[in-house]
Amino acid sequence: MDHLNYFFPYERKDAHHEDQLTRAFLVTLKMVPFIQHMFIEMIREKMFDKNVNTVNIVPSLVNTEHRIERIETQVKKISQDSGKLISILISDDEFITDHKVHNSERDAVYDGVIYYKPDFIFIIENKPNKNQVRVEQLNPSLPADTQIVIEETPICLSWRSIIERINRLLEKDLVTGAEAVLLSDFLRFIDKNFEFLNPYTTLSVCKDNEYLLKQRCISIMAELNLGPIDYHKSWKNYILVDYGPVKQIAVAPNIKNDGEWAIELEFYAGDTMNQARTFFNRVDVDELLALEHKGWRLEPNFHFAFQGTNLFYPTTRAGIRDYIEFWKARKIKQLNKSNMDEYQSFIDELIRQNMMTPDDKHKLADLFDKTERQTLNVCPGLYFGYQWPKTEAIKLDSAGQLTDAIKEKIQEAARTWENSPTC
Repeated sequence: MDHLNYFFPYERKDAHHEDQLTRAFLVTLKMVPFIQHMFIEMIREKMFDKNVNTVNIVPSLVNTEHRIERIETQVKKISQDSGKLISILISDDEFITDHKVHNSERDAVYDGVIYYKPDFIFIIENKPNKNQVRVEQLNPSLPADTQIVIEETPICLSWRSIIERINRLLEKDLVTGAEAVLLSDFLRFIDKNFEFLNPYTTLSVCKDNEYLLKQRCISIMAELNLGPIDYHKSWKNYILVDYGPVKQIAVAPNIKNDGEWAIELEFYAGDTMNQARTFFNRVDVDELLALEHKGWRLEPNFHFAFQGTNLFYPTTRAGIRDYIEFWKARKIKQLNKSNMDEYQSFIDELIRQNMMTPDDKHKLADLFDKTERQTLNVCPGLYFGYQWPKTEAIKLDSAGQLTDAIKEKIQEAARTWENSPTC
């Protein structure tokens, strides 16, 4: 049975069996031309790195003479009696060896065979764990009188590099339609059955790569299991939560100008008018401010909004205690043109209390007074931020403790309004 026919999967092999991984990748390779190009280029890059004889370097797929004609899996024979054979190993990380590929009398079963017409044959050995590789598995088993020329340098690729490149294709929208769906399904298959192959299983394997660090943080947010993960183009990936006045929590890398980074936990309390009412009615001011002594960064996030759109962020110069106590002592309500005296009086008070500046008053007038908008929402939000420096984050993640540390910090902040006597 042709198991690279999408509709004929293995039925007697567990989803975690390495043959299922081989099949999933080869089916993807068969159906997505962009992945064929990617795979050929990875082989070419490695051949150049290994200083393979120029005449044996695989031509690019854009060469009009070359194409992938056929792909097979779990076969014992090469159904071609001439050409150039390249032995390819795919493992979790690149397998380093000085082994010279040669013809062997072993009873070989090839995980994959790719016929790259007109004159190349690739045999593929899949070993998800490089520590389980036996170098003799890189050797083909051909008839003694074969006309096939064997390239002695094995090409060792890493699943992590393959997965990273597929992620990038999707991230850049270079693949669309059914092909993009297939690639997304392949990555979900990896996440479910071979998660350890991902290039972002821990922060330590992300190698300071911003994209991989972001992917690791998305995985951490999934591990927190606090709610579904979404993305905001003006912000970042975040978790949708229901923590009273907090509806979105983000965990993401913060990359510094010198290349150093930290893992940052961020959220906003009181980001809408209703959330602000909930927050300032409940929060214990002293407990909240004590967070600053525990490494938290608290900043005003005062803004005006109209119909779900954050319209204007004034310059707030009030200290964090004055900011919190000011809004805790006042009823938070809409500005309304039907009562201009009250509206103007409130704006003047905001200026006196350093919640906004005189210049902000003029800017607000352009956005509200001189428009047809009749109401404006007052949203005195508060930013919460906590960082784990690179070294600490890597250490915690490698020990399997970072997710718990993040969850505890979220709970630490939430206790300042959840345990308040006014709740």
